[in-house]
Amino acid sequence: MGKDKAFLDFRGKPFIWHAVSSLAPLVDHTKIVIGEKSGLEFRASLRDFSNLEFLNDSRDLSSPLGGLLTALEKERSHQLITLGCDTPLVKPEVLSLIFESSIAGESVIPRWENRQLEPLVALYNVFDGMQGCLRAISAGKKRCVDMISFLLRVRFLPVESIRRVDPKLVSLWNVNSFEEFERIKRETDPTERK
Repeated sequence: MGKDKAFLDFRGKPFIWHAVSSLAPLVDHTKIVIGEKSGLEFRASLRDFSNLEFLNDSRDLSSPLGGLLTALEKERSHQLITLGCDTPLVKPEVLSLIFESSIAGESVIPRWENRQLEPLVALYNVFDGMQGCLRAISAGKKRCVDMISFLLRVRFLPVESIRRVDPKLVSLWNVNSFEEFERIKRETDPTERK
């Protein structure tokens, strides 16, 4: 897109602000993996929040898998919820549903009817997630969706069940192009709470 998606302005705030805002009611601390970037712009954009930890990628994979592994390696609890900064419409209710869908600490990953997965709006068992990432990397795989096949305990949450709390499924809209960015601005109500 030519610009860091974390800082795209949406409803007067950068995308990263919206992602952290969705997580804030549910977690007591938030890890933000920023690749190799400086944390200054991130800190300035997120000054409304406390208990933030900024992390540089521990591995240079040039993919979200490196960021996921970094967060998993630094996590102190047994589960970690992930959220890409390019999903500014995620509703806290969707994240709560994902949390509540975990039985006995397994990972929970939304899955569409066509079997497409949403690995960056998901909950991971920290140990299993780390092992899955490491196995994927050892196998030469660098995508988060590839890592999922290496998880030992995973529950796939049908995306249709998310409609109960997010009828339009806007929580799963991510932005990878200016056309998609224009779509979320055009197709969402600016007065609704994320």
